[in-house]
Amino acid sequence: MAKKNNKKGSNIQKVNRNQSSNLAKRASLPADIDSAKERIADKKAKAAADNAKSVRDEAALKSQAAYKAELEKREQEEPPVKPKGGAAVFHFLDKVGDIFFLNMFFVISCLPIITIGAAFTALYYTCFKMADNKEGSSILKLYIKSFKSNFKQATVLWILMLAVLVGAYASYVGWYYTENNMLLMLTGFILIIVSLFFPLQYPLLARYDNTCFTIIKNSFILALTKFKSWAVVFFAWGGPIIVYAMNPDFFIWTWFFWIVYLFAFVAYGTSFSLLKLFSELESAQEEQ
Repeated sequence: MAKKNNKKGSNIQKVNRNQSSNLAKRASLPADIDSAKERIADKKAKAAADNAKSVRDEAALKSQAAYKAELEKREQEEPPVKPKGGAAVFHFLDKVGDIFFLNMFFVISCLPIITIGAAFTALYYTCFKMADNKEGSSILKLYIKSFKSNFKQATVLWILMLAVLVGAYASYVGWYYTENNMLLMLTGFILIIVSLFFPLQYPLLARYDNTCFTIIKNSFILALTKFKSWAVVFFAWGGPIIVYAMNPDFFIWTWFFWIVYLFAFVAYGTSFSLLKLFSELESAQEEQ
């Protein structure tokens, strides 16, 4: 009997130990729950901090964009600064150097031939900024910016003009071999059309955001209604071509100057007349 009681007592001790361990586990549950709550709270706090950071970053980007837009607006509204005295001399020399480098950029970007339209657009865009004394510290950045943004439209306009010139050449060759005066008249008519829309189309593209059809249409309208401004650009570019056609030897003596300086010089010189024309058009549009 004594042995049975001892055995029974040992079983009771085991039960008590199991109960005490269960109680200990139950006692540890609140600590585990508290740690889980802390982890959840930490995650929420981290997510809130990340969200606040993204909001601050977005606000900073918006403020930077607004600041840049305000600077561009001020640059457009502020009148050009005219240096005086000794500063005018250095300003002139700076313009001479800029025109030289701009001419180099233009000649290099014209080498693929198909890019001539984009090169003319970028040339006039940069010259407009230079004429307004708003070119900043790098004319190369201005040139590349316009070249990239207007490449598609300028290339379409250039291809269209090449197609028209090919048609003029074909009609001229036909007249040369057949002596059909109708073909000669057609050649002259095509060249007149080209002379009307070519001088102003790339300056318009450099200044305004329009479709190719609108640019061609506006070029014709301005050539007919603003004859003086059109004539300045036409004879600045077409005059040398006429001289070279009459005396090809003269081109042999002067081609180097075009490579070095004259393309950008002509564009810069005609920019003042074009900017005056655009200013009149924009003022008239604002009054309406």
